[in-house]
Amino acid sequence: MEGIEAIDTIGSLVVILIVCFAMGRIMLSIGMPRVLGEMIGGIMMGPTCLGLFYPELMAGLFTAETKSVLSVIGTIGVGLYMFLIGMELNVKRSSSLLEVGKVTAAGFLVPFAFGLLAALYLHDTLAAGIPIGQFAFFMAIAVSITSIPMLARILEEKNLHSSPLGQLTILAASLDDLGAWFLLTILIAATQSTGTIGNRFGQILMAIGMIVMLYVVVKPLLRRFVRTAQGTDTMNEGMLGIVLLAILSVAWLSELIGITSVIGCFLLGTIMPDAAPVQRMIDERLKGLVTSLFIPVYFVHAGLKADLRSLLQVELLIPFGILLGVSFFGKYLGCSLTMRKMGYSWRDSSALGGLMNAKGLMGLVIAELGLELGYVSQPVYSLLVLTAIATTALSIVVYKLSTRLPHPGIRGAASVMPPGELAKQ
Repeated sequence: MEGIEAIDTIGSLVVILIVCFAMGRIMLSIGMPRVLGEMIGGIMMGPTCLGLFYPELMAGLFTAETKSVLSVIGTIGVGLYMFLIGMELNVKRSSSLLEVGKVTAAGFLVPFAFGLLAALYLHDTLAAGIPIGQFAFFMAIAVSITSIPMLARILEEKNLHSSPLGQLTILAASLDDLGAWFLLTILIAATQSTGTIGNRFGQILMAIGMIVMLYVVVKPLLRRFVRTAQGTDTMNEGMLGIVLLAILSVAWLSELIGITSVIGCFLLGTIMPDAAPVQRMIDERLKGLVTSLFIPVYFVHAGLKADLRSLLQVELLIPFGILLGVSFFGKYLGCSLTMRKMGYSWRDSSALGGLMNAKGLMGLVIAELGLELGYVSQPVYSLLVLTAIATTALSIVVYKLSTRLPHPGIRGAASVMPPGELAKQ
């Protein structure tokens, strides 16, 4: 990178961090998660806001060279982030896997079915040039996903992460996402020939081969690594280098095959041995940098592709309303009614149904993949971005409204509120 390009890129990074930090603080001040503000900040720096009022400034901040660098930074950041998310999945958190299975199935299958029907209805309006099967299947996945990191942050902020309701929510969301990424992997392998090796059938075989390699070859090596790391109090540079090498190698191989680095890094995280001290050390070395630098850059990278001004067109308002409705109410009704049928109070059932709608970063990642792989058009990408922001905000609103419901003395009635808050009522 030449000197002038380096200066431009560093300057852009400074502006990105300032804007995303400021928007995050604003969201926190009104009771919303910081990451929601960062998402909005990323959108603001794109054509939706900055490009509308100060197009010359946007063009100067985000030159073609700078956009290329931001794309690489964002891609690496999301890969690291998805590894951390995959690593944090733990199906041993709950003693009632049957309950988790019921909530997971309802929370995924109901919005998936609604999304499939909505996509079939909207295809001719929004995606006439895209194969209807690919469009419908992808849109069904997109409206069904939940953001694990967003949920985890909300539950921690509300002191619910160790409560029965919190554990049930995070595990159900984890399995929802695992199912969504599995289906997306199948869709990509079956429809894309974008990898640099082989044809479509060969790509499917290589994707299967990579997954087998992760479990047969890489997982035993990770066990040895974890046994070594458990004998130390901190993760040194050599150990951190091994972790980064594994993540970047899997990301590179995934892109080479054509199933995207996001999926590869997520799968790598899921095969990490369940060793809390080692996971804590990896989190301490990576998560702060990833969430403070890489993810804000990714939000801006995504925001530069989203022009929400196009949604002001009357013909797009109805599709947005349909997508928002099937996305939110499909997830909310599926989860809350299932919880109620299992004997939980309306309070807990509604709270969980609301929290499961937090799409956050996952919604943006899915939307960008759809745009890059040709499953959605530019207007639909903007619709999905706005839907991710709207459902995330609504999830907090519904959760807060749910906590105001009476808590009769039935199963799970008090678990939605921290003990200190219950004492005040």
